[in-house]
Amino acid sequence: MDWHVPAGCHTGEPATAGDALAVLALGETINHSVLSDRPWTLHDALKLGATWNEVAAALDCTPDEARAVLQTYAEVQRQQYEETAMTGYRPSGYSPEEHRSVLALLRRADDDRSS
Repeated sequence: MDWHVPAGCHTGEPATAGDALAVLALGETINHSVLSDRPWTLHDALKLGATWNEVAAALDCTPDEARAVLQTYAEVQRQQYEETAMTGYRPSGYSPEEHRSVLALLRRADDDRSS
């Protein structure tokens, strides 16, 4: 009954509900971490020469769906930059130049690599 809980949680004893909850919580933490880093990692892959087709295959989606992830992230980062620039402190997010760079990546054909 406890085949989803790692063996050895309690040597010689059956797993408990607490063990299953710990595994569930760990899975959610990993999932959250991976999803929150997805746009950065996607952007890095493209900057390092991956194609949209390769990125999409890694994400198990279409190239257009992968583009939507980066486009949404880029817009949030651009807005964050504009808002934080008005505070007088060092802005965070994508500067206008960085945003233009992302827009260029978004326009690349599915099988084009960056130079």
